[in-house]
Amino acid sequence: MEPDLQDGSDQSTTPPALEIAHDYPESDYIELDFHLTLNGWVMGDIRYRVGDVNLTKPAPVDRVLTLTHRTDHVSDASTRSRSVIVAWRGKATDGEIAELRMKFPPPFDPADE
Repeated sequence: MEPDLQDGSDQSTTPPALEIAHDYPESDYIELDFHLTLNGWVMGDIRYRVGDVNLTKPAPVDRVLTLTHRTDHVSDASTRSRSVIVAWRGKATDGEIAELRMKFPPPFDPADE
């Protein structure tokens, strides 16, 4: 029989706060690309800071506009910040894009823009 080498004291350790995944000082974020096509919105790339997720898929060939919706979450105690940027724009006119956007509402809260 092997002897027990532990002295009976608690051997567990707790990592410092910055080593806990959800406690990084930089903000966590998720970015979602949405492509506006002649047939509506199509989901595009997804980038997520926590876990370093980056899912990429080809953009539709008939897209006229690509918007990136970003949500930042600094901490559990803070509110989330949302923004939308134009990531790509084709040769469609402002009027054509406006018409498509009226026909197909965005797949996110319009107040984020």
